[in-house]
Amino acid sequence: MPDLMITSVRSRTTNRAPSAGMLVALAGVFGGALVFVYALFVHTEIGQRVDNAALLGRAAVPEGLIEDAWTMLDTISILSLVLAGMMVAVIGIARRRPVLAAAAGAVLLGSNVTTQVLKRAILTRPELLDDGVKAYNTLPSGHATVALSVVAALVLVAPRHRRSMVALVGTGYSAMIGVATVVAGWHRPSDAVTAWLVVGMWTSMAAAVLAMRRDAVRVLGDAPGADATEALMWVGAAALLMATLAGGLALAFVTASAEVAEFGGFGPRSLAFLSAVAGITGSALFAMASLVGGIRPVSSGGQPG
Repeated sequence: MPDLMITSVRSRTTNRAPSAGMLVALAGVFGGALVFVYALFVHTEIGQRVDNAALLGRAAVPEGLIEDAWTMLDTISILSLVLAGMMVAVIGIARRRPVLAAAAGAVLLGSNVTTQVLKRAILTRPELLDDGVKAYNTLPSGHATVALSVVAALVLVAPRHRRSMVALVGTGYSAMIGVATVVAGWHRPSDAVTAWLVVGMWTSMAAAVLAMRRDAVRVLGDAPGADATEALMWVGAAALLMATLAGGLALAFVTASAEVAEFGGFGPRSLAFLSAVAGITGSALFAMASLVGGIRPVSSGGQPG
C-alpha cells in the first residue's frame, strides 16, 4: 500500500505538461525582442552603422569561404521547404502523433509567411546613412527563417532520444546559414537574428496550443531533457557575450568616424563582422534553448521531468 501511494503521488507531481500561459508569454518575449532588434538596428543611426560595418567586414573573408557560403545557401529553397514539410508529416504520422505533425506544419508555414510579409509589405528602412550599403529593407532573412523553422518542426515531431541531437545539430546548421547570408553579402546580421525570433514566436504559440489539450502530457511529455537545454543555453550565452564585447569595440571605432580604416586586412569592420558571427550563432542557440526548455515538462517542484 505505501508503495502504491508513493507511485500515485509521483504520477500527480511529475510528467506535467508545460503551461500554455508560460508558452504564450515566451512567444511574447520573442515578439518583443523582434521589435527591439528592428528598432535598434534599422531605426537608429548607430544600429545601422554597426550592422552595415559587419556586412562590409565580410571583405576580410577568403574568397573560397564566400563560395562555400553561396553553396550552403543553395540548399535552402522552396523545394527544400516542401520536402521538409513532407518529412515532418511522415515522422508525425509514423509516430502516431498527427497533432504534432500539424503543429510542426503550422510552425513551418507561419514562420516563413510571416517573414515574407514583414520583409516585403510591413517593415521599412529609413535612409539614416549615406554609405551606399543596401538602402532597402532586408529584415528578416528568408533563408535563415527556413533553416531554423525546419529544425523547430523536427524537434517537435522527433522521438525523445533523437530530439537533443536534432536541436544541437540543426541549430548549428541554421547558425551557419545565418552567417552565410552575411558572408555572401545578402543580409545584415540583424536580418538573421530577427528570423530566429520569428521562428521562436511561432514555435511557442504552436506549443501553447498543444499544451491546452487534455492529452498534453502524452503529446509533449517526451520533450528534450535538460542536457540539450543547458548545452544550448551555455554555448549561446558565451557566443552572445563574445558578440557584445567585439561589437562594443567595433561600435567605439565605427561611430568615431565615417571613414573606418582597416589595418593589415583587419580593423573595426572585421571586428564588427566577427561580432556578427558570434551574435548570429549565440542568438540561434539561445532561441532554441528557450524553445526546448519551454516545451519540457516540469515537476511540481520545478525540477526537470
